[in-house]
Amino acid sequence: MNYIAPHDTLKIITKINSSSSNDQINQCLIEVANTLNCEYYLFSIISNKSMIKPDVLILDNYPQKWR
Repeated sequence: MNYIAPHDTLKIITKINSSSSNDQINQCLIEVANTLNCEYYLFSIISNKSMIKPDVLILDNYPQKWR
């Protein structure tokens, strides 16, 4: 099993928080996936701005045929 040290986790979170674009966030997520020896990732954020229809952001590097 791969392990990410707490200080590395904080670095990753800080880097994601300071990202100003989806491309920058994708680069951070690629780093995380590589650190964990994973080829693919899926990251989602659900914002409940509305009770009827929440905003959903999904970032992934899955192959197109998986979608």
